[in-house]
Amino acid sequence: MRGKNRKAKNKVLLLAFVGVLTASVSVGIILYESSKQEVSPTAAAPDLQTAVRQSLLKHGIDLKSVRTRQVKSSEGTFSRTELRVTVPATFSTLSFNYDLSREVALLGATVVATEKSEDKSVTMHVRKDGVIHQSVVFTIKKETN
Repeated sequence: MRGKNRKAKNKVLLLAFVGVLTASVSVGIILYESSKQEVSPTAAAPDLQTAVRQSLLKHGIDLKSVRTRQVKSSEGTFSRTELRVTVPATFSTLSFNYDLSREVALLGATVVATEKSEDKSVTMHVRKDGVIHQSVVFTIKKETN
């Protein structure tokens, strides 16, 4: 009889341990998931848009000359603003990149730039939380002889 009581007691203890362990794991998962922040591409857009526009103005770009369009993400879930600017050959995209990077860093974003020599263009993407929110495409004005 004593052996059966001991087996029953061990079984109850094992079930209690498994129950506590399961509850602990469940609470951990719930806390982890609730701590994740949902990144909304449009949440940071107004501040980043302002930073880009201020940098354009600081570098002598007339905002009336900037062409703007919306570009859908490859997933089609959201869109980013693309600004296209034609600049003279004397325009320093390096200086603009430096200033813009400093501005958007205050907002937790970074600038990634690429240059296409054949197109004489430089594209700067403003990224935050892995999402491109704004792009600025500088095209060098063709010289007329």
